[in-house]
Amino acid sequence: MDVVIRSFRYVIRRPVRALILGAVFLCMSTALFAGVAVKDATNTAAAAVSERFSSGFRLQSSAENVANTFKGEGIIPQAAIDTISAIDGVERSTTQVGAMANLPEAELVSLEQYSEQDERLTAKYGTFTQLEAVSDTSRESKFALGTLTLESGRHIGAGDVHEALVHEAFATLNDLAVGDTFTVAASALDRGNKYGSEASVTVTVAGTFSGTSVIGTGTRQDLFENIVLTDLATVWDLYGLTQDQHLYSAVDFTLSPGHDVDTVLAEAKRLPIDWNRLDVIRSDRDLAGVASSADGILGMVDTLIWVTIVFSVLILTLFLFLWLHGRRREAGVMFSVGIGRGRVLAQFVCELALVGVVAFGLAAVTGGAVAQAIGDAMASRATQSVRQDILTQTGGMLAADADTAATLKTIDTITVQPTLDDLVWVYLIGLSVIVVAVLVSSMPLLRARPRDLLARMK
Repeated sequence: MDVVIRSFRYVIRRPVRALILGAVFLCMSTALFAGVAVKDATNTAAAAVSERFSSGFRLQSSAENVANTFKGEGIIPQAAIDTISAIDGVERSTTQVGAMANLPEAELVSLEQYSEQDERLTAKYGTFTQLEAVSDTSRESKFALGTLTLESGRHIGAGDVHEALVHEAFATLNDLAVGDTFTVAASALDRGNKYGSEASVTVTVAGTFSGTSVIGTGTRQDLFENIVLTDLATVWDLYGLTQDQHLYSAVDFTLSPGHDVDTVLAEAKRLPIDWNRLDVIRSDRDLAGVASSADGILGMVDTLIWVTIVFSVLILTLFLFLWLHGRRREAGVMFSVGIGRGRVLAQFVCELALVGVVAFGLAAVTGGAVAQAIGDAMASRATQSVRQDILTQTGGMLAADADTAATLKTIDTITVQPTLDDLVWVYLIGLSVIVVAVLVSSMPLLRARPRDLLARMK
C-alpha cells in the first residue's frame, strides 16, 4: 500500500510530467482501441457472410454451351440432379434456368453513358432482359453473399407460380410495387426457347431488391437494375415445356455440415453424367474475395497495433530515461534505507499506471470516435487491392453480370461497435507496454550501488 501512496503523491506533485505521460498514453490507447475494435468488426462481418454461405458446389452449363442466352443453355436434366442429390452428404439442391425475355409493357433502366454496343443490341432485339428463374431465391448465391439485398416483400420459393423479384430502380421507373403485375414474353431469339414459343406470362411482383455492379458494363441487360428473378414455372410456361422437358442451366448443391466438398465431388464425377458439357464451381470460390479482403483488413490492423506498441515502448522508454536520470539520488536514498529494488521498480510502474488507467479509460471515447473512420479506410483499401488482384489474374476479362460480379464480392464496409472487451485489451496491452518500458529504462538505475547513486549527485 505504501508503494501506491508514494506513487500517488509523486504523480500529483508533478502535474506537467503527468500531463505529458497522459497525452502519450491517450494517443497510444486511442490507436490500440480503434485497432482492436476494427479487428472485431472485421471478424464479425466475415463470419456473417460465411454463415449465410453453406459449403457446396455448383454445376452449370459450360462456356461452350452459352449462346444467345444469358445463363447458358439448359442442359441439366432432373434425373442427374436427383442422382447427385442421393449422394451421402448432399443436403439440398437449388435449381436455376436462365432465359431471354421481352418486356412489352416495361422499360429498362438505361446506362449512365452512351454505349454503341447497347444501342446495337436494343435495335436488334428490342426491350429484353435476362430472366433468372430460381427454385428458392433466398438460397441464391447473390443474396447469400450480399451482392443483392432484399428490400421489400419476400423471396420466391417452392410452390410459387408467376412471381417475380425486381430491382427497386426498375420498380420505380415502371411505377411498380409489391403486388403489382407486369408481362414477360418469350423471345424467338432465345436459344432456350427450342420450340419457338410466343407465349407471354403475367407475373406478380413478390419483392424488390437492391445492389449495384462494381464492374462497368456496355449493355443495359447486364445492369443489376434490370435483373428479373422469377420462379421456375414462369420460364417453363414461357417456353411451353412439359415437365419431362425441363432442363436446368445451373444447380447449386449444398452439403450437410461436416462433409468434404472434394469427397462428394469425386463420388459425383463417377456418375454417368456428361461432365464435358458442365462447369463445376466450388461455392467457396465466391467467398474468396470476402476472405481476401478480411485478411487484408486484419493485416493492416495488426500492423497498426504492433507499430503503436513498438513506438509507444520507444517513446516511453526515452522519456523515462530522461526522467529517471533526475531521480538517481531518490533511488539511492531508498536503496540505502532498505527499500528493495523490486519495490522501487514497482513504484515506477505504479506511477505510470496511475496516469495510464485514466488515459486508457478515455480511449473508449477517443478510440470509438475514430474507429469507424479507420475501419472504413481500411475496408476501402483492402477492397480496391483485392479487386485489382482478381482483375489482374483474369486479365481484366470479367463480365459485368451479377453472377460473375459475385467473384469480386468483398467486405466493402464494416460496422464498428466497440465493446467492453476491446477496452480490456487496451488495458492489458497498455499495462504491458508500461512494464516493458520501465524495465528497460530503469535497468541502469537498478544495477547501480546506492553509494554510487548518491556520490554522482553530489
